Order: sequence, then structure tokens, then C-alpha cells
Amino acid sequence: MKKELKNFIIVIIAICAFGIINLLPIAGLEPLGKMHLGIITCMLILWFTEAVPSPVTFFIQIGLVTLVMPIISDMKSAEIFRVAMTSLASNTIALFICAFFIVSAVEKSGLARRIALAILNIVGPKPKKFLMGILFAGGFLNIFLPAAMSVSALLTGIVAGIVADYNIDKNSNFSKSLYLAVGVGTIAGNIFIQTAGAPAVAITGLISNNFNYDITYFEFMKFGLPLGILMDIFAYFLITRLFPSEYEILPGGGDYIRNKLKELGKWNNKEIKTGIVLALTVILWMTGGKFHDISSQTVAMISCAVLMCPYVGVYTFKEMSSTVPWGTIIFMGSSMSLASGMVTYGTAAWLVDNLINMTNLTSAPFIIILIGTLIIMAICSMAFSVRASAVNSIIPCVILLAAAIANNLGASFNPMGFTMVMFYPLLFAIILPVHSPYTLFPQAAGGYESKDLVKVTVPYVFLTIISCVILYFTYWKFVGLT
Repeated sequence: MKKELKNFIIVIIAICAFGIINLLPIAGLEPLGKMHLGIITCMLILWFTEAVPSPVTFFIQIGLVTLVMPIISDMKSAEIFRVAMTSLASNTIALFICAFFIVSAVEKSGLARRIALAILNIVGPKPKKFLMGILFAGGFLNIFLPAAMSVSALLTGIVAGIVADYNIDKNSNFSKSLYLAVGVGTIAGNIFIQTAGAPAVAITGLISNNFNYDITYFEFMKFGLPLGILMDIFAYFLITRLFPSEYEILPGGGDYIRNKLKELGKWNNKEIKTGIVLALTVILWMTGGKFHDISSQTVAMISCAVLMCPYVGVYTFKEMSSTVPWGTIIFMGSSMSLASGMVTYGTAAWLVDNLINMTNLTSAPFIIILIGTLIIMAICSMAFSVRASAVNSIIPCVILLAAAIANNLGASFNPMGFTMVMFYPLLFAIILPVHSPYTLFPQAAGGYESKDLVKVTVPYVFLTIISCVILYFTYWKFVGLT
């Protein structure tokens, strides 16, 4: 009861903050811009404190917007509501919904567990190789299981089984290292797999809306894969040095994984059907824009239709939809709507102008601008427990900052590429378990304490920033991103 009362008070404070900002005279902001400043402040309070679940903030946000906008503008409530809900009908959300339906089929059929165990069986029973397998699976499983949260949950369950069956002390360095590899390694999927989760989908939508450029599945992978691999290497180096294993080889060798694979038996009919659909889907996603012009959304729609089609399909709509996180989808739509409003009504521009005036950032040499912005991205993202919230709140400001930089640097500067690069530290700037569901799953399972994660993630963030600076002037320039 005390916790509920505390959360209720926080909600009231957040709504009051929204009202106060609307009443304050703020130079440089029109009423609609002030309203969106109030909304983002209200949302930040709710997101940061987690007083209500993230999907609930959708109802608060849309309710406040449609209540206040008719009073301070000439727009009617019905029109405002239609505009506010537009993001839920976007290409980005369509891809997101379909990805979750595909995830449902892959998990329900048992294909996800089979793939994960096969990867771990290949790397062998030596602790360092096993750790490498967990990191590899955390990133690359997103190709076959398009949702990083599902990958983290799946691998957490597998690691828990390994720790129990091998009779490994949960307080041992080796146990902690495996759980840390799940949390840190899963993040990499969002770097190069467009369907890995809400953050990847959010940046794709923001790039499309603001630069009129649709990043294909293959391009997203091309841009992010080198950084994802680098970060897995850094994670391996940090975890093995900070948590050296007590074992030269796992007790019982590789028998555990082989036995678990045997228990799965032969591929059943549902696994085979799901595997065929998934393989064709990934192939079409990866070849889009190169060998055909079928959009990622269309591919995903057809895949879902086949998976739910009578006779040839795998599951019914009811069976698959029961595991789709509709709350996350609703939250994504509202976050994108908020981000769009911040740009449209000048809130993002006002924030960027004030940032530029305070730091004098755009007049500095470009290398200082790049490093400074990367550091600001990392620091700002730590206020969020949901990566998608960080992306949808901060990237609109980056887009405006990029425009200001372009005015000074001219055609040699690529605003879209700069914006895309700033997306990466928003993902990797995770210090505490609460900063991401990917790290929260293994921590909630008792895999490690917050201080264990901090040991790894603090240097990890610095290595991310250094890597982004180097790649900006080398690989990303070579592939045309920057």
C-alpha cells in the first residue's frame, strides 16, 4: 500500500510538472512547444521512477495532449487524437508487430531453444569458449529470434539450467561471467539486427520520418555489425579479466549440452515449418534493396500470414497473439508520437539551441563536437530504464543538432549518418541492471549483483565511445554512412 501511494504521488507530481511548464513564460517556445516540453518532462519522471508500467504512460500522454491542445490551438480534439495516434499505424510499428508474431512461433515451436543449444554445443565445454558462445548467441540469435528481450530471457533460462546441472556455485566467477555475458551480449543485437527490438525499430522510424530515407535490413546490418562484433570482443575481454573462471573445463564436459539436445529429439513438424518460414524471411530481409524491392514490412506480413495459415501454418492467431507484448507496442507508438511532436512544434530545436549556447558545441573542431555529443548521449541515456524511451526522446534533439552542424560544415557533413552514429551509445550506455531489460533478466535470476555489472559496463561505455569515433572516420565513411 505504501508503494502504491508513493507511485500515485509521483504520477500527480509528473502531471503537475506538465501543468506548471505550460503556465511558465519560456522564451523561444510557442504554446504547443511548451506543451511538448511539459509532456517530455512528465514522461521522463514516470519513465525514470517507473511509478507506472511504461505502456500506461501512453494513456497519460495521449490524454494530456488531447485535453490541452484544443485549448491552446485551433485544432479540434478529433483531429488531434488522429495525429497523436498516427505512429501506431506506421511502417515501423507494422514491422515491430510482425516481428513479435514471428518470435512467438519460434519460441513456441522449440526452435529457439534448439538453435541456442546448438550454438553452445559447437563452442565446446571450455569456460572461455563457452562464454564466447553465450556472447555470440546473445547477438546473432536475434537473426532467428527477432526480439532481444526474448533472446535474453531464453539464454538466462539456459544458463540457469547449466549452472544447476553442472552444480556450479552461483557466487563463483564462472557463474557470474555467464549471466553477465547474457546481459551485455544481448545488447549487441540491436546494433545490427533491425528487428532485434524497440530501439532498433525506433531509430529506423526516426530516420525515415526526418530524412525521408528507409534503412533496409541489410543496410542496418552493414552499418552496425562491425561495432557489434567489437563490443562483443570488448565484453569477452572485460568479463574474463574481471571474473576469471575457477575451471579449466566444465564439470562433466560437453555432455550437458549434448544431452539437452538429445532430449529435444528429432525436429518436429512445427519446428520444420517455422524454420523454413524463418529462413526465407531472413534471406528476403537481408537481400532487400539489392535483389528485390519487397519491403521488410511486406516480407514480415507474408511470413506471419503463412505461419497462421490453415493447414500449412503452425499456430492460430489466438495462440500466437497471447504471447505478443502488446503493451510494448503501444508504448513504442506513443514514444514515436512524442518524438515527432517535439520536432514538429519546436521543442527539440529549443533544447538543442540551449545546449549549443551552453556548450558552444558547434563552433568547436568537429572531432570535439563528435566526442562531446557521444559523451552527452551516453550520460543522457542513463536517465532511462527503457532504451526505446531514450532513443525517442534524445534522437529528435540530435537531428536538430545535426542540422545546426550542417549549416557550419556544409556538404561534407552527413546529418543522417551523424544521427545514426549517436544511436549506438544510447544502446551501450548501460551501467545498472535497471537501465535495460536485457541486463535485468539475468540479474533478476540471481546471476549477479549491480556492482558486478558496474565493473564491466563502466569501461564498456568508454570503449563504445572510442570505437564510434574510430569507425566514424574509417569504416562508416567507407560504406557511405558518414
